[in-house]
Amino acid sequence: MKRQAKFIIRDSNFNVVEERLLDDLDIGSTNYLLNLIPSQSGGWIGVGANFEWVTDPFWAEAHVYGWTVRIDETGDTLWARNDLAFPDTAETATTVELHSVVELPSGSIIAAGYYRPFNISGPDLGVLIKVDKEGCLVNCTPLTTTEWFERPKIEIAVFPNPAGRQISLETPFPLTYDCEWSLYNAVGQQVLSSNMVRGTTRLEVPLSVVPPGLYFWEMRDLKGKIGNGKLIVSEQ
Repeated sequence: MKRQAKFIIRDSNFNVVEERLLDDLDIGSTNYLLNLIPSQSGGWIGVGANFEWVTDPFWAEAHVYGWTVRIDETGDTLWARNDLAFPDTAETATTVELHSVVELPSGSIIAAGYYRPFNISGPDLGVLIKVDKEGCLVNCTPLTTTEWFERPKIEIAVFPNPAGRQISLETPFPLTYDCEWSLYNAVGQQVLSSNMVRGTTRLEVPLSVVPPGLYFWEMRDLKGKIGNGKLIVSEQ
């Protein structure tokens, strides 16, 4: 059983002119658009939620991603992207829903919603995402459903673990893009980030500002996530 968003265009007499199912979404009930606005360049911009199974999950098998989609005048999808506010390494499934969207004069899009970490008690957290008219963050390519989930990961060694004052990152071969390594606490807040330059295989990261505890890390290049894991920081 699954719920899948349908886009319908009707004429002034309410007759159906076009109707399209949006994307080949995974089985699940959390696939829908919560808002749809006309674009200043024609067509529409929609935001909502998109359930996806996670390939090679760290813990959870699925997450609900914040979904943004741009549709042309005929109902065809120009681009779509899925976003998590925080890494998809939470202990259980997490949800991001986008419910409000505006288009700036430049064509950039700002969407707002919330993030709900199911494994952590407390209130939902607000989410704000800004992309350009092509659906990109700065210096990135659009994150389509296929690219996001089928992209192979790299075996990234992070050691020692548990860690003390410093860790080392190693990749099995030189990186083809500049990458950012980020460290997040248990509630998804980024506490540290460091850049690994294209062509290198090793990076040293000091942890002097990181309190002891359990953390989650991920590595991203311009096309998305290439690796993730957990890290225990011990007393220094």
